[in-house]
Amino acid sequence: MGNDLTTTDQRTDLATQWSEPSLTPRLSELLAAKSIWETDGALPVLGGDDRAAAERALAVYAEHPRGTSSTRIGEMVGTLAASYPNGRLSDAEAKLRLKVYKASLKDIDLDILTHAVAKVVLGSKFFPTVAEIRETAGRLPAPARTVRAWRLRQLLQASEPAVIEDPIGPADERRVEKTLASLPARAGATAAPPRPEPTADDYLALGLTEDEATAALAERERMLKRRPRPAASEPAIEKAA
Repeated sequence: MGNDLTTTDQRTDLATQWSEPSLTPRLSELLAAKSIWETDGALPVLGGDDRAAAERALAVYAEHPRGTSSTRIGEMVGTLAASYPNGRLSDAEAKLRLKVYKASLKDIDLDILTHAVAKVVLGSKFFPTVAEIRETAGRLPAPARTVRAWRLRQLLQASEPAVIEDPIGPADERRVEKTLASLPARAGATAAPPRPEPTADDYLALGLTEDEATAALAERERMLKRRPRPAASEPAIEKAA
């Protein structure tokens, strides 16, 4: 049975009730185990039921984001204005500032934002900017809900099968094949079938330009013409009886 919580719809500014998502016993233990999260060891891999529960929980968190309503932000900005009487603005400027603060702070958890505003007032001589409030909020401990969501994501990522990319591409394969073909055959080894002559595409695959590939082919042809041909084997001479 989850605890009833309240979240605010940022579009309508209405508070709605929702319940903390249900977790499997093992998943609850993993989220609370300090030995897992306070060390650098590998995270455990989630099984089918635990994995499904983690995915459902994250979906619930995404559907009911925690933030601060525009009404509460307006109250905080009013408190700030009263705390800094020397920084009074015109009505138009005050309305514009309120609009900016509502849009820039609505994603911060209500408890965190409340503590951040109270803290920044104590340490700032001037009306705090949005950046100052967000920076102060970022230094405060994260809410339990945020910690749970982060740990769930970490467990799901650790349970993903590792994807190992093949480091050898087509060009590297051609280089390996050419190197192997140039090595002398081992004694007793079966002779490999003759390999086709290289083409311009082969040289292009090695990173050469078209002009360089053409020049390489021409040089290869010139070298082949200069290479002495092997002597033909002499026919066997029958000895006279």
